[in-house]
Amino acid sequence: MLSIYLRRTEDYFMWTRSELKNNAKKALKGTFLISVLVIILYSILTGGENSNLTLKLGEDATKELELRNEMLSYTIGENYFDNLISYPLTTFFLLFGALASFLSFLYQIFVAAPLSIGLSRYFIVNRRAPEENTPLNLFDTFRSGHYLNGVGVIFLQNLFIFLHFLLLIIPGIIKTFKLYMVPYIMADHPEMNYKDAFSLSTEMTQGQKMNIFILELSFIGWYLLATLTLGLAAPLVTTYRKATVTELYEVLKSPEERTEVAPPGYF
Repeated sequence: MLSIYLRRTEDYFMWTRSELKNNAKKALKGTFLISVLVIILYSILTGGENSNLTLKLGEDATKELELRNEMLSYTIGENYFDNLISYPLTTFFLLFGALASFLSFLYQIFVAAPLSIGLSRYFIVNRRAPEENTPLNLFDTFRSGHYLNGVGVIFLQNLFIFLHFLLLIIPGIIKTFKLYMVPYIMADHPEMNYKDAFSLSTEMTQGQKMNIFILELSFIGWYLLATLTLGLAAPLVTTYRKATVTELYEVLKSPEERTEVAPPGYF
């Protein structure tokens, strides 16, 4: 399977930011509003601000714990009876916060990660066959028959990036862009193992990491403008960005697969 990607032509990696963005606008013509709604749904389900219940509970518990610790610092030695009550409550909030954080961690692995693949799938199909696209493609990983494989691949992607960031910031950034295309690859090939997906993404981004980095930077201005709307316009910018990255994915693929259409019966 990898061989069809590794064959290159002279124009294999020729692309400009303006071309990608223009093609993204064309791909979103007629589907922009529904794509924005998909982005909003994705943001809610994957832990947008105040939308992840377990994360929010964990944060609230942590704040409560900090408050009680401050209170204890004033009461130790002054009111022994109150301290006997406060210490068990402090332990409770500590355990509750730890449990909430653990549940949030599991949610990110088993729900948010597969949805990242599904979001890539939605924009891939929107680009190739918009008449066949549907918001339900966001949940494709859950019904593809390769759910656990997708969970494992995205988990290892995030783990490897995290470990590289532990070394230094620069190695972490480089690893991030090496594995940049993994969600798209898994959206196209949900059965692929992590070694092949990582190798393929590394091959696709070889010599392109700085260009991709600059492409990402080109959206900062739009996000800054979105802050003027108190973030209400952020989903519009994210939709535009995601469609643009999808165009990049199509360019970095081999010529044989640039016109690939979703396989019959996938939806």
